[in-house]
Amino acid sequence: MNYRLPGTPLSPLLLTLTAGILGAVFLPVNFLWIAVAEVVAVAVCLLLKRRGAGVMLLGAVCGTIAGGVAKPAHLDIAALNSAGRYYSARVTEVRNTAASQRLTVDVDSVGSQPVEPFRVMVIVRSFTPPVQSGDVVHFTGILRGPSEQVSPFPGGVDMQEYYFRNRIVAVAPGIGEDDIRIVGYKPTFATRMEGWRDRVETAIINTGMHSDTAEFLIAVLTGDRRFLDEETVVDFRNAGLSHVMALSGTHVAVIAFIISLIFFPLRFWGKNRWQWMATIAVLWLYAMLTGLAPSVTRAVIMATFLLLGRILRRQTDPFNSLCAAAIILLIFRPYDLFSVGFQLTFLAVIGILMFARVPDRVRGSVVRVVVGWVTLSLGAVAMTAPLSAYYFHQFPGAFLLSNLPMGVLLPAFMFCGLLAVLLAIVGIPAGFMIAVTDAIYQMCTQLAQSVADIPGSLISIGSFPWWLLTPYYMGVVMLWVAIKRRNVAAGARGVAVAVFGIVLTGLWPSQTDYPDEVRLHNEYAVGIVACEGPTAYLFTDANFSTLRSLTAYVNEYGDSYFRAKGTRDVRLARNGLKTGHLVAGEGYWSVYGKRYVILPGFPDGKQPKHVDYLLLTLRYKGDMEADLKRFAPDTVIISPRLNPRHAAAVAEQLRAKRQPYKMLH
Repeated sequence: MNYRLPGTPLSPLLLTLTAGILGAVFLPVNFLWIAVAEVVAVAVCLLLKRRGAGVMLLGAVCGTIAGGVAKPAHLDIAALNSAGRYYSARVTEVRNTAASQRLTVDVDSVGSQPVEPFRVMVIVRSFTPPVQSGDVVHFTGILRGPSEQVSPFPGGVDMQEYYFRNRIVAVAPGIGEDDIRIVGYKPTFATRMEGWRDRVETAIINTGMHSDTAEFLIAVLTGDRRFLDEETVVDFRNAGLSHVMALSGTHVAVIAFIISLIFFPLRFWGKNRWQWMATIAVLWLYAMLTGLAPSVTRAVIMATFLLLGRILRRQTDPFNSLCAAAIILLIFRPYDLFSVGFQLTFLAVIGILMFARVPDRVRGSVVRVVVGWVTLSLGAVAMTAPLSAYYFHQFPGAFLLSNLPMGVLLPAFMFCGLLAVLLAIVGIPAGFMIAVTDAIYQMCTQLAQSVADIPGSLISIGSFPWWLLTPYYMGVVMLWVAIKRRNVAAGARGVAVAVFGIVLTGLWPSQTDYPDEVRLHNEYAVGIVACEGPTAYLFTDANFSTLRSLTAYVNEYGDSYFRAKGTRDVRLARNGLKTGHLVAGEGYWSVYGKRYVILPGFPDGKQPKHVDYLLLTLRYKGDMEADLKRFAPDTVIISPRLNPRHAAAVAEQLRAKRQPYKMLH
């Protein structure tokens, strides 16, 4: 067998491709002009017989064109809102929360006029009509820019980053069921794959295995985590096992192994190449079934290069295959570059490849296997943990205790579960395999729960700027080079630089302040979340029908905040509440020394103490001038629940009186 496939190392090409994408996305210049300049530079390099430089610049050209084509055009939201027209769009994704449908739609016409498609997040405050991917809808509503959708909680979900990664240029919040209707159905390739994924999930559920086992098997085979119990998700996250439920190379490796077993009889007929080609085909079908997630696509591309090398009787280079996978992904989906999943999956594989040869120098086969297992886990975590801490502000302190045994349990669970499904589909009794799958699932969940309960299993980390990661990664690279050269002194210097980077991020003043109270609002109501010990209380003017919406809003945006505050549950602040710093009475709240009076609701004839905030909510019809004299508030808050016309009239009165106020919408 020849040593390797011929070709140029792809890492420089990947770097220039990435630079081209970044330039097209962020530079305030039309990407075509950038591409023209790069093409001229390529021609000059070829004339000067600098082929290497020309190839690298060609990567920049491809990146510039890919990033420029994918970049959404500027949208004049004010002009669209003033026109008051309806929008026609095709739904590409549906996410249901506890109180709303969140639809990602591609708008292709405004009114009856076709426009260049742009992407909008539509938040429907109802589950009717039930919308699904591929539906063509007409909707009306007020569009808002993504920059207006900011998490009210410190350390909360950064929706602006989500909108940027998904090229969403506007948000339509607060759409009622009367403002949207389904007018047709145009399925895309992705929606067709969703249909096949639903069939696979139905087949798993119908095997007869325990419902919790089936839901977990669905998550690790298809990436669909809708059915997972929230406590299970939290336990796996706190134990440092979130990657188990995010499809990755491990999942693809198990699928490839099962496929090779199915096509193994081809070897008896001397058709090894047919077996490998069939494996490649099925792996790509699996990647499409899972929606071509970056981690799965990366693993399938690398497996494809490996198997093609066997077919062509060539040995492939894993790092080159990894670079090829990144290049292919970024050419077709350049905005994946900004995806956290894309960054983490490639860093994990880089860490594994960097330190994969360390166990080769260990004597003893058993010890070598153990050292290899630990080294692979440490390599992946060493490359991903700092970036994960930057994004999620936490680090799994007991990851070795959970990841080492899970590295054995997960492949066994997937293998037994998938085999049970295949046996059930062909009509062969699968009771034994189902029982084994259920037993392994119990071991997985028990492992996650046990590690999650260890004190310090999840370490909270404050926010820090991204550039502080530079010394750490420099130290890891220095350590890798030292190991390759067997230079102990250089390895010690690399460790010292990496530790310096860790200490620097730990000492950096946190950019996130976690106050005891957070004032918030959405399109439904006003709320205050106040923490008192392990409990958070929600003060709100929402009624019963909108309370569910606001609670879902709090849970969605406040997850990181509650973890940082050590809060275990969130309760509604009802009349009669009285704690050390919180009081909820008839028509008033006292939250950490700030007094709120709610109108209507505050008793007539009662004179409160100093009022910091006067909250005007639904059915307020009082005399604004008299109420200002009575309460003398520092600030007036106009709730989104107040009728818009009445709210505008009240705001005009407040401006005339030069009274500070906030109109929330």
